[in-house]
Amino acid sequence: MSEENFLAEESADQLFARLQFMSIKPSKILVLGVSKKYSAGLLKKQYPEAEIITEESAMLALPAHSVELVFANLFLPFSDNFQKNFSDWHQLLRPESLVMFSTFGPDTLKEIAENHALHLVDMHNIGDALTKNHFADPVLDVEMVTVTYREKEKLIHELRHLKLISETSRDLAVTKDSENLFALTFEMIYGHAWAAEKGYQADESGVVKIPLSHLRK
Repeated sequence: MSEENFLAEESADQLFARLQFMSIKPSKILVLGVSKKYSAGLLKKQYPEAEIITEESAMLALPAHSVELVFANLFLPFSDNFQKNFSDWHQLLRPESLVMFSTFGPDTLKEIAENHALHLVDMHNIGDALTKNHFADPVLDVEMVTVTYREKEKLIHELRHLKLISETSRDLAVTKDSENLFALTFEMIYGHAWAAEKGYQADESGVVKIPLSHLRK
């Protein structure tokens, strides 16, 4: 794991670990987000026969309902319309296929909130959006991660490398903690859901009810 991509690759590892509990054998996988090459390498070992697509431009040419797994590692924080993302993914996924994603929650980089332009969405709003976009059985969990740095220059370099702050950022108003370290908070959200057929609609409470026989568990 490269030091500069630690957070992105750790997020991919966590997402991949959750994938081990899913009984699927996808033939076509769409990989989105950061550290796509790293994510694709993990998935290729797990599914050596699968076609793995990593170019977002190729996503536009994919036929509807042709993908069996969307693996989106930290894609949503850089998108200004997560509702549309879920709609697009549902359009690409075959019924009963899986989307797995990681994203940042609202407490991410709270120490420098005025210095980033990430799109941070609460976990409950993400769950509501999934059901409204015809995904069933959404499961989300949150992990709070604190990353510490001894040098502010390294902190800024890594945040710029991951595009979490502007390339032109030269300084941040972050102070050292009691241990003389610069500490940044990341609220990591991991989620998955199954693509339901569009005939299934969310009820007034936002729940999509699907016969168990129609879900691949």
